[in-house]
Amino acid sequence: PLATQLVMGTSIVHAGALGGFLALILFVLPGFIVLTGVGLLVESLLDPENPPIYLLGIPPATVALVFKAAYSFGSSLDKFGIG
Repeated sequence: PLATQLVMGTSIVHAGALGGFLALILFVLPGFIVLTGVGLLVESLLDPENPPIYLLGIPPATVALVFKAAYSFGSSLDKFGIG
């Protein structure tokens, strides 16, 4: 989000609200296109009923990373040393 906020803030200052919106679209659109294309490609190549063994660890790893980020964020907000 930081890079997106920087792009929007800079473009709003220099080109107004419409420029900020256009910069946001042009900043986000390439990643959206690439990720959507890769997702569709993977979906067409893999059988959802029998996924490769190396892909089975991705959902638990994703959940672990989200919990780690939430814990780190919560720990940084803990001013009283409760947690």
